[in-house]
Amino acid sequence: MNNWGFLGRYWERLPYRKRCTCHALLAVTSTPYVVLEGRLVFHSMVTHAWYTGMLALMGLWAIYYMVARAWIDLLTDIIDVSRGTYSLLGEVNELSGCRTNNYPYDLYSSADVKRDWTNWQYLLACWSLIEATLIPMVASIALLYTVFNSPYMQELLDKGDPHSILDRVKSFMIFCDYMVGLFGVFSMTGRDQGGITPLHLRLLGLPNVYPDQNNLPRWLNELMIRLTGRPL
Repeated sequence: MNNWGFLGRYWERLPYRKRCTCHALLAVTSTPYVVLEGRLVFHSMVTHAWYTGMLALMGLWAIYYMVARAWIDLLTDIIDVSRGTYSLLGEVNELSGCRTNNYPYDLYSSADVKRDWTNWQYLLACWSLIEATLIPMVASIALLYTVFNSPYMQELLDKGDPHSILDRVKSFMIFCDYMVGLFGVFSMTGRDQGGITPLHLRLLGLPNVYPDQNNLPRWLNELMIRLTGRPL
């Protein structure tokens, strides 16, 4: 990050939570192109062979979800600022691998550490894991595959037409804007690691968690100990 000079030093000085907010802000800037061009870019692929069409459709909805989630993240930050809770429960960078093979499977003694949740809360916690891993993975693969193979994008490029400069610029902007939308990945994964529960999961009953704490069901940790020798 130091290679970026002043910007790199400024970024390193930013608190962890503000970095997450910056990622969300960058992601929402892609909203206009995602809304206006997303269906056009991906729809021409949906009608292809089943695996291509399935990938394009999954990618389109994954990108829609990431942009919507970025807006939810910003709303979460606004509410936390208004309530004076715009902070983390713990220092993320200092917490790593603090696991034990015995219940409660972590080494945290903070009062903010939540254990023995309900099954519903564990399910919500698993969904946050899906948000931070599976959805960004699908969106990234589908984006790269579709943008470079979509007939709509190929038509914009129109390589044989010397008068297609505007279309080339437009296709470049679409690609860059979708890549900016992927900053929503950093917002989702960063918040999951930092224990910042997004607003929609809070409304469903999932509290903020202590960063990197073990928030998985006891039976799953016991199973992983049998299989791998250590809990998740």
